[in-house]
Formats: sequence, structure tokens, C-alpha cells
Amino acid sequence: AFAMTYAQEAAYPARHWAHAARTRAIDPTDATFLAEDGDRILGLVGTYRSSDGWFRLVSMWVAPEARGAGIATALTAAVVEWHAAPAPGGRREEAA
Repeated sequence: AFAMTYAQEAAYPARHWAHAARTRAIDPTDATFLAEDGDRILGLVGTYRSSDGWFRLVSMWVAPEARGAGIATALTAAVVEWHAAPAPGGRREEAA
């Protein structure tokens, strides 16, 4: 589920999305996971560490034709595993 409507998101200029993609690609507390079948994206989920220290799971989406196949469960598991893994530098990130 998404917190904003398509109309709200579509109002942002292209530079907004380019900045968001660059920032998320280098932020060690931010990640996006995809479920793919060949060159088709069947699902995605985003995650980040918020300013209050909690890890957030955001932007969950699964293609209608792929729903019910366990993709959302697998994406959620990827987020949990990623946050449980040691962070860069060998230390483990802990939620507040």
C-alpha cells in the first residue's frame, strides 16, 4: 500500500525522482527489493530507517496477476533479513 495517491506522486517533477533514486542507492539504511520473472517486475518493497530509529517497510506492491503466489511474503522476508544482517563496518543495526 502506498501513502500517497497516483495524482500526488505524478505531480512531482522528474528531478525529484532522480534525486530520490540517487539518494536511496547510496544510503546504507535504505533499500528496495524487486521480485522478478525474467525482465518482468512482479513486485517490490522499500525499506528505510526513520528518524525515530525504527525500520519501516514501505511501498509494497505485487502485480495483480502475481498476487497469491507468496511474493509479498518473500519480499517481506528479504526486508527482515536485510535489517538483521551486519551493517557496513561489521556492526549490526539495532532498531530503537
